[in-house]
Amino acid sequence: MKIIKYLIISFLILGCYNSSKKTTDLSVNDELDHWHLKDAKQDSVPGISLDKLYNELIKNREGEEVIVAIIDTEVDINHEDLKNFIWLNTDEIANNNKDDDDNGYIDDLHGWNFLGNNEGENIVYSNFSFVRKLKDLDPVFRGKTIKEVGNDTMNYLIYQRALKDHEESKDMIKADKEYVDFLNSGYPKAKHLLDSIFKGSAYTVKQLDSLYTIYEAKDSILAADIYFMYDFIRYDMFGYADELANETSQLENYTNNIDYDDRRIIGDNINNIDDRSYGNHVVTNNLKEFTHGTIVSGVLAADRMNSKGIRGVTNNIKLMPLCIQAKYGSETDKDLALSIRYAVDNGAQVINFSSNRFYETHNVWVQEALLYAEKNNVLVVKAAGNNETDIDQRTGYPNKKNKDHELNNFIVVGASGKSVNNYLKPLWSNYGYKTVDLYAPGEEIPTTIPFNGYKNDSGSSMSTAITSGVAALILSYYPDLRVSDVRLILMESAKRFNTPVAVEYDSDEHISFSKLSKSGGILNAYEAFILAEKINKKRNKKTTP
Repeated sequence: MKIIKYLIISFLILGCYNSSKKTTDLSVNDELDHWHLKDAKQDSVPGISLDKLYNELIKNREGEEVIVAIIDTEVDINHEDLKNFIWLNTDEIANNNKDDDDNGYIDDLHGWNFLGNNEGENIVYSNFSFVRKLKDLDPVFRGKTIKEVGNDTMNYLIYQRALKDHEESKDMIKADKEYVDFLNSGYPKAKHLLDSIFKGSAYTVKQLDSLYTIYEAKDSILAADIYFMYDFIRYDMFGYADELANETSQLENYTNNIDYDDRRIIGDNINNIDDRSYGNHVVTNNLKEFTHGTIVSGVLAADRMNSKGIRGVTNNIKLMPLCIQAKYGSETDKDLALSIRYAVDNGAQVINFSSNRFYETHNVWVQEALLYAEKNNVLVVKAAGNNETDIDQRTGYPNKKNKDHELNNFIVVGASGKSVNNYLKPLWSNYGYKTVDLYAPGEEIPTTIPFNGYKNDSGSSMSTAITSGVAALILSYYPDLRVSDVRLILMESAKRFNTPVAVEYDSDEHISFSKLSKSGGILNAYEAFILAEKINKKRNKKTTP
């Protein structure tokens, strides 16, 4: 197995947020960095035609400001590329320990951290959703067979599936440990060999490739060491073993540990939605641990005019950080429901949410909050996830099914790749003809990281942020549109591809890209604005006396 495949599985499929490990200095002038903003016809990459939109349709036009809630981890609100686009609660007086606007949250100047407490402590690791489910169901079903559970067969089967996922996670952690051992033992051995061959001189990947070709047939052991170093250098694995060992330990001791109490420092009753006296106003305090919220925010709103770093989708925006996600693990239904309601009550027009999980504990609370958002004309944009899974077959949470009603303000986004080929859908991206609404670029997207840094990152989180940005851009220029209109516009204007794509790892199955989502296509900002203009004119004609 090549190292690059292992990296993808370890950091995307397992659900950890840092889906690419190498931090790269990016330049705003490097056109290759911003491939996702390009046009398929003009630039031969499957981007969203955003540059074309700015150059041709909205040049010299001014739009209104749109508030986008970032339901995620903490956000670096002082980042040089983000600081001008952070939401400010003007009804709140900073740091006076009072709830000036009477919204139930003290000193919430820029949003709310649902994972903190009054002492400034913060949850860093949450349980996986299947671990949380096991905690609920284990006392009921432990040791029982299906014949012994009576009419509660459905919960019993969920329990068995959670047990299976828990064991598979243990196996992956074990494999990670073995891989650390492999790297730690293999590197000095390979280095010693190659130092002797090259007499201590530096060597390149190209030289190693040539050397491997020479020894592949006549000395397989020697060839294996050469190939080890070839991959090690090619994928910049220096320091990776220590990082992986540390992360594996955290997953084993906390996130995948059924005995770990991930709400201890909060002290709330996780099963009582009315127990809301927890959290704090600090949305930017643990940035060494939490990077994902800043990554998402940069894709959406990085300053387009400051000639620094990278370009976001739109700057007619204010970002509202709502922190419910830890470094590893899954958010709770309680935090998610309350954060959605906070966003709606405090003026958000778009909610960006990056998580997808396969277990729920109090989904009814989330359903009620999503219905509340729909009634208040707030769009919710959610990631399809990175589990290489058909989510038509395995339900992800939250979703658009709200009791007997299908939400018209809810859109699910999968990740598309940077080439129109077999990997137009990256293998790790989830898919579903009925469940995924559309795709957007999610591979090697340039964005921000805490402390004025930049990197390329991959995942459906990137796709979701891009889609939220285009939705906000449409609402900025066409504020009279309903979010149900915006959802329709995004889907109807998506650029359709019939390219056969690989669906999952270790499978020869290929499906037309157009069959992997409801729209059959990739987000296209340019075409979306053309359609928005048409729908907006029709709406204005109907309302004109």
